[in-house]
Amino acid sequence: MKDKGQYCNEITRELKIIQKVLAVKNETPMKSEDKIILNRTRKSVALLRSTSKARHQSIKAKLLEHEESGDEKPILSMNEKNTFLGTPILSPAPKGLRGNALKEYMKPFHAGSISELQHAALVGTLLGDATIQYNHRRLPWYKFEQKAAKKDYVQALYFLFANVVGTPPVFPRLKNGLPFSYMFRTYMWQSLDFYAKQFYRIDSLGNRRKVVPALIHRWLTPQSLAFWFMDDGSKNKDGFYLHTEGFTRPDLLCLQKALGKVFHLQINLHKDKRKNAIYYKLYIPLKEGEKFQSIVEPFLLPCMKYKLL
Repeated sequence: MKDKGQYCNEITRELKIIQKVLAVKNETPMKSEDKIILNRTRKSVALLRSTSKARHQSIKAKLLEHEESGDEKPILSMNEKNTFLGTPILSPAPKGLRGNALKEYMKPFHAGSISELQHAALVGTLLGDATIQYNHRRLPWYKFEQKAAKKDYVQALYFLFANVVGTPPVFPRLKNGLPFSYMFRTYMWQSLDFYAKQFYRIDSLGNRRKVVPALIHRWLTPQSLAFWFMDDGSKNKDGFYLHTEGFTRPDLLCLQKALGKVFHLQINLHKDKRKNAIYYKLYIPLKEGEKFQSIVEPFLLPCMKYKLL
């Protein structure tokens, strides 16, 4: 959706074109009624610009107030505050690196530099809501975004990738004037290209969409399953769900088979009808719940343990 600033710029460009059309080389003077319309439009543009600026300042103030009121130091591990699931948290990358400075900084991270826990986090969150995108030079970056209520989870995951993230997590989206989501993104990181090629395909319509990697059975571990559950899992009185509505049914059959092979879990596909469309999600029945919980619980962050209740 376009913001007011974009509309202002477009209207301004259109006004210039109108002026040229109505008065080419001053041979055809503008009519008085055309001048009135033009002046009214200019005043509307000025009003839009001033309103947009005031709203931007108001939003910025709200975000700062919300961020200052939050807990900026979530507990990352049950026993050790300076670790992420037993792994020492990483030093943050320098902020605002660009050009040659960024290239030099990222060189050590381009040659198989992903740790075992980062790999598990990438696999689990890419099965969930995380994305890998490319810039205009075909360099990949990882984006992790969750609802603002899961701020502690996002903050904790940021510490896992902090050495390749230029800006700490921020509130990029608002709903009814309040923060709606919380996110961070990495610098351009060539090592992510491998994951992008496994988790994305171009469909018959030319759209880039997520798929389940053919080697997913090799990458499913208790850690990656825990990240997946923290990212996109839930529980009700009947059992556990992994919300996989974004994948096709053949992809889910592949996941069903892989989960059964690796963890010996019985997984069912539940059909979910929405607005004349059919989606599927993975369901772990109640009788398998204790086994599933024993697999993921040791690797859940304290702020996400509520999902087991």
